[in-house]
Amino acid sequence: MEVGGSVVFVGLMFSISHAVNVFAGPWVGLIIDRLGKRSLVVWGQSLSAIVFALPIILSYIGIALTIPILSIMTLTSAVGVLLMSGSLEAIQQQIATKTSTPQTRMSAIAGSIRQGFMVAGVGSAGMIIHYTSIDAAFFCCAVSCLGTVLFMYGIPNYRASETKKSGAFFGIKEGFVSLVKTPEIGRLSLLIALGFSVGQMSNALLPGIVQDEIHAGSRTFAIVDALWSTGGILFAFLMVYVPLRYLKFKLEYFAALVLGAFMVLASITQTPLSLMATYIVLGGAFSILKVTADGKILELCHPDLIGRTRTNIQSITSLIGLTVYLSPYLLSISSAGTVFYYWGMLVMFCSSILLFATRASNGL
Repeated sequence: MEVGGSVVFVGLMFSISHAVNVFAGPWVGLIIDRLGKRSLVVWGQSLSAIVFALPIILSYIGIALTIPILSIMTLTSAVGVLLMSGSLEAIQQQIATKTSTPQTRMSAIAGSIRQGFMVAGVGSAGMIIHYTSIDAAFFCCAVSCLGTVLFMYGIPNYRASETKKSGAFFGIKEGFVSLVKTPEIGRLSLLIALGFSVGQMSNALLPGIVQDEIHAGSRTFAIVDALWSTGGILFAFLMVYVPLRYLKFKLEYFAALVLGAFMVLASITQTPLSLMATYIVLGGAFSILKVTADGKILELCHPDLIGRTRTNIQSITSLIGLTVYLSPYLLSISSAGTVFYYWGMLVMFCSSILLFATRASNGL
């Protein structure tokens, strides 16, 4: 905002990130499946460290941040995140297999840790910016990325087991075909993409809900926003202890139904207290959806295809995400509550269809 001067600029940065996921995702997935996973996490974290350090370096030598420079930083960061996320999923899959840990349980452990560090990181960055400067926050973020790089060297550099490598275009095609050949992975991919996109939107539009629907202020916004993360961490942690037999009941689809229902509820809530309770459930439902769906994908997906599968899911998520974010403008909807209502209804409808398809394919 300080550089671009408008929310249009912020939207441009988000669009660049989504475009990287859509167009570069399949290629990055192929790289993940063919190279050492630890090395790619190191490269991804190093790119992130460079992005965080660049504003400090430019400030020191007297070069101002411009929109082209920030666009390049956004593009670089998006590539780094793609490299890291797919590679980390592949490492997680290998560790769970070697330790005989159910993939869903491992996903719950990783999810609760990730959520906790995200909350701690955002809170720490906010404190650093408030009491020192934004350059100090950039420096701490760069150092934390480099610290992660050092930590990764304690993990084996897992590689794909395949010995014969196909051509690049055939390899990319193979990644998309795997989504079709295993319908359950395809359905779970759509569920994750829809849930993740709508979950992000519910956070992005929260200021509108707080200000326009319940007429509250920044204190209420901060509490509600924190409660989403609280619900996410709590439910991810509880999923670690859920007996495996209950995971057969398609919890991810029912969690998506709850996510949609409580988005509708959030659109009509009238008090801060009810909004707080709604957001705890929203965060928890999203966490259950992602943990269980991610775990089942890791169970179903062949290790040599996991990189392409994960980055293809991110590509689908970005396509749906762009639709979600653009929907208020395309449909001329100005009320955050109305957006919540329609997307909540759509999530419930799509989740029901996917659940019915899954049960039908299993002969239930």
